[in-house]
Amino acid sequence: MIRRPPRSTHCISSAASDVYKRQYQRRVHGFREHFKCAWLQSPPALQYVGEGDNPVPCIHVRDLARFVKKIIEVKPENRYIFAADRAPDTCSKSLIEGISKGMGSGELEFNEPLNKVPMFTLIQTNYNEVRTEQANWTTILQAYVNVRPSSLVVRENEEGKDEDAEFEWHCKEGLVGDVKKVAQEYCDVNNLKPIKIYINGPPLSGKTVISKELAKKYNIIHVTLKDVISLLRNLPETDWLKEEVDEFMQEHPDENFPALILCEGYKRVLRHNACAYRGYVLDGFPRCYSEAKGLFYSNPRKPKKKPEAKKENGEEEEGEEQQEEQQVQEEQEGEEEEEEKKKVKFEADIYPHSFIMLNSSNEFLREKYEGLAQKPPAEKFQEELDTYNMLNMIETCSLEENGLTVWNFFQERKDEIITKDIRSDTDHVELLESFRLYIERKGRPYNFLDPEENLLYEREQSLIRKEQTQHEKEFQRTAETEKQEQQRRSDQHKKNKERWPAIEKHVKEVKEAQQISARYFVICE
Repeated sequence: MIRRPPRSTHCISSAASDVYKRQYQRRVHGFREHFKCAWLQSPPALQYVGEGDNPVPCIHVRDLARFVKKIIEVKPENRYIFAADRAPDTCSKSLIEGISKGMGSGELEFNEPLNKVPMFTLIQTNYNEVRTEQANWTTILQAYVNVRPSSLVVRENEEGKDEDAEFEWHCKEGLVGDVKKVAQEYCDVNNLKPIKIYINGPPLSGKTVISKELAKKYNIIHVTLKDVISLLRNLPETDWLKEEVDEFMQEHPDENFPALILCEGYKRVLRHNACAYRGYVLDGFPRCYSEAKGLFYSNPRKPKKKPEAKKENGEEEEGEEQQEEQQVQEEQEGEEEEEEKKKVKFEADIYPHSFIMLNSSNEFLREKYEGLAQKPPAEKFQEELDTYNMLNMIETCSLEENGLTVWNFFQERKDEIITKDIRSDTDHVELLESFRLYIERKGRPYNFLDPEENLLYEREQSLIRKEQTQHEKEFQRTAETEKQEQQRRSDQHKKNKERWPAIEKHVKEVKEAQQISARYFVICE
């Protein structure tokens, strides 16, 4: 009889494992709703329950799997093991705040707590039987679990302090510390991809209208010059860029911001979580080759150092000045040596994926401008009418001094550009459909958008409505033609009726004349 070695059984209690490790699956509740709301930023503020000071330890599913592997290899004496990460802060409010700052708007909102549920009830609860999502995640965030991580990952040193054991972590700092990594995994599993679009064209070509419709269609951010200027004028006092902005506004109060400052402002807007995770429509900027290069390539600039206050002792000041001059010389020499080694870095994280170029003839733009100028300026055209001198900007709106356009920049990078001519007879629906096919040329991301079947159905309905409209117009045109023909016949009948007495009189005279004999006619003559 073969004797088998005795089996060893270990009980692993996973920290919020049913929430954290399966947060990406759509059927499981937990942090999924918070990640979804953070990605959509709808609502902009994420909710936390109660005061939010209760500890809720977490662990990533990969780290939990490594925990099991470690137990199999080491076979610890302790049969009951608690698996949790090494996050320094596990308060429920901190978890939600980390998700909001790492993926959302950074705002939080208080939520009234439900009746407090004991821990043993949470363990016995079957989450699939919970009826509402809110009840599920609020119940989880009310748990109070204050435990020490297992000795497999934490051990005491000679001084009695905790130190890390040999363990290969995937998310050692927990949900808050590695929120960017977790957020990217959430996006990858759910097929959430940012849709980044750049659109440009001459003034009044319709690029702003198209940008707004594309932003609404894909639920992405419409980035305009107004947004960037608003950001530059409301920078915090601690920001190094604020000093340059204030200095320029004081020296040139009536001039526009230079391209260097605008590019820095656009970079900050495009790096917001909403643009980084959902995407954006970049409306009309960059306008030329140099602006495109300044926006999509790093421009390392050091903030200006404020002059230090002078000291009373003159000798100390001279010594400090000499030291500062030496330091400046050394820094300059070091920079000159490393300048050749340094290369400009391409900003791939803010670079668009789709490029739309609108073209229009000068005659069409001139007619459109003249038509708008004759009407009372509406609000939606006021800015465009005030900003551009139409006839002067048509030829130079996207040209550099050396003749390079912004499209030369994208062509040098071998990007696929779609070009459309805008005319008075351009079908707006077909234009947007062509842009949709181009933007989704590599597949349609999930992004919580309407499924493609709904889009096809809406397009069919749109074509049906368009056909019905054409039939109605044709019917009206035919009815109008028939009405005009009837009116013409009626008018002709009236004229004929008015002329009929004269015709009868003439016919009567002709008949009387025919009855007179030729002999009598000759005699009378």
